[in-house]
Amino acid sequence: MATTRTALLAALLCSLLAPGRAGEPPAKKEEGKKQESPKKKADEEPERAPVHIWADHVRYLRDDNVANITGSATVIKGDTRIDADNIRATLVPRTNRFKKITATGGVRMYKVLPISERTAERPPLQLAPDNHSATCEIAVYDLGTGVIVLYGSPGKQPTVHVGNDLVQADVITHDRVKNRMTFEGKVQVTALIPKKTEGPAPPTK
Repeated sequence: MATTRTALLAALLCSLLAPGRAGEPPAKKEEGKKQESPKKKADEEPERAPVHIWADHVRYLRDDNVANITGSATVIKGDTRIDADNIRATLVPRTNRFKKITATGGVRMYKVLPISERTAERPPLQLAPDNHSATCEIAVYDLGTGVIVLYGSPGKQPTVHVGNDLVQADVITHDRVKNRMTFEGKVQVTALIPKKTEGPAPPTK
């Protein structure tokens, strides 16, 4: 039962941490066209969902292609929201698209309803109907490779919440491209088991 529950929650975590194009089938090869290598395409075309940022301070280092987003930082990209004390974003040269996001300090990740239009005010938390979220101390999201890694701190593991159920481990890794989840170190699954209905079953009509 625990193994089945772990597999189920791992699949649900995949949907939390793999928004956007993760479920799309690979593009068909076109005759007469040279295909670019996957690595080159990943480096040049990270996820295209718009990025929304709110924070106390944003410092963009153009020469390093890095944006330091500090102080109650919030980044929303597609249906994924990241709240943290600090977020460091590495950008792709020439396009300025986000390539890698490293969030540190009280990190919270949520699957939310995508923002339909720009807003100056930080929006209230609007969870998606399936209600997925995660907490950790450090989250590293490499949009170029599609790999997300959640780390904890001494005495506090990263945690993934799916409704009333949760999974904890020392390190949680999700490879979007290979659709593979890995839980490493002291894995714990806490699942709410529905209570059985007492009394006789109602008569069938």
